[in-house]
Amino acid sequence: GRGRLDPPLNLLARNDELGDLSKSFAEMAGHLKELDRMKRDFVSATTHELRSPLGIIESHAKAVLEDLQEVKGLPENYKSDWVLSMNHIRNGAARLNRFISDLLNVAKIESGKLDLALQEVSLPALIDDTALFFAPKAAEKNISLFKDTPHPLPPVSADPDRLRQVLINLVGNAMKFTPAGGRITVGARLERQGWLIVRVADTGPGVPQEFLGRIFSKFEQAKNGPRPAGEGGTGLGLAVCKGIVEAHGGKIGVDSKPGQGGDFYFTLPLRRQAAAAAPGRAAGGTA
Repeated sequence: GRGRLDPPLNLLARNDELGDLSKSFAEMAGHLKELDRMKRDFVSATTHELRSPLGIIESHAKAVLEDLQEVKGLPENYKSDWVLSMNHIRNGAARLNRFISDLLNVAKIESGKLDLALQEVSLPALIDDTALFFAPKAAEKNISLFKDTPHPLPPVSADPDRLRQVLINLVGNAMKFTPAGGRITVGARLERQGWLIVRVADTGPGVPQEFLGRIFSKFEQAKNGPRPAGEGGTGLGLAVCKGIVEAHGGKIGVDSKPGQGGDFYFTLPLRRQAAAAAPGRAAGGTA
């Protein structure tokens, strides 16, 4: 029922009703695995095929926007209408492209084919880059963005691009729900020997309790307040974060109470081979 289709069925050797039942379950699990494989193959093939036309739409919309800036003698209202329309097309294509990227990442994670280019990564430097990336948007929304990264921290063996993707997803989510005048803190700490913990804490409305147990599942989106136009998510970002963190041997989770903000955290082993027993819940306060 939870999608784990490879449990051992210890009753197969019995020649009674329970043996027949276990055989039926084994056959059903086999059929479900095949259907699941077909679904993943379909999603992967479809999303790859959508990539090319979307890229063409985006590039042509960009070219039209650039050409409009060069055209002389057009009435200003006519030009502004065209610019608005092209921006809508370009933004819509970009949003669909992000959705396709998330689908491809989920398909890779589910099939165990998420490739990691491991190297030594400095978490403080990665957090600095993420904060710099979001600084203009934080200023625009009047949100204070803080870093809490004590130096020095030992490097982790990780894929920097994948970890950057996790941080951007978590900070981006915090940006969506933190109101003007609010605060987002991104921090990293040495949790215990061999482990680092990274936190993204905000002062938004928090995650409703009924969503805490499934917020990292595919297509789950917590209904915790209105979002600005154009900031709707795909429901895949946190599932992708979970897959990436677990591929590194870590764990991801969230602490939240309604009205008290969200505190998302994930752990990372300092060494790849230490990933066998990631802590389920990190100790300590919010970042």
